[in-house]
Amino acid sequence: MTEHTELADIVFTRHKGQGITIDTAPPRTHIALQSLMDRYAYLHMPAPDTIVFADQVMYRITAYVAGALELELVEDWRPAPVVQLPLTDEQAAAIRAANLPPGTRITQAVVEEAQRQAASDAAPTQAADDTTQAQPVPTATTGLVVQPYRADDGSPKWVFRCWGTDTCDGWLSLDHHNEQSAQRARDRHIAEEHTPEETPGA
Repeated sequence: MTEHTELADIVFTRHKGQGITIDTAPPRTHIALQSLMDRYAYLHMPAPDTIVFADQVMYRITAYVAGALELELVEDWRPAPVVQLPLTDEQAAAIRAANLPPGTRITQAVVEEAQRQAASDAAPTQAADDTTQAQPVPTATTGLVVQPYRADDGSPKWVFRCWGTDTCDGWLSLDHHNEQSAQRARDRHIAEEHTPEETPGA
């Protein structure tokens, strides 16, 4: 049994200097015959029974009723819409506080890493006991992190993160395919951005 779909209008948006875009292309629509003669209609007929609108969608003519053609959608060449979920105020604040390098892609992994950093910075510092106070650990060894994570598409990746030192503002390097690649990024960053005093084993 063929499912019946009500006729609906095609919705266009005209952009000055850029032509038009088709915002809504329903499964079934109709068009007046006189529209075929309108030079501003942004349509053409590659075959007697098909109509292409703005080089974006193609319809097949299925019927002629009361001076109008009924059409059925057969091709839709418009790019798939890109949906980007908005950041919450908390996530946006964490991103700003992370001081990411220019050009860093804001992926889910980056947002989560920034939130972890913000939570760590906000945690109260526990005073060490005077009798069991640990020796200070060089910043270069505690501030460099190489760890696995999941990319937005679910694939396993590795990240290198430097939390910064007195002479380094920090660094984030994502999308490494293995631990060795992330470690090489860490070693390269240490050689370029850290002083010998901050380098482990110096």
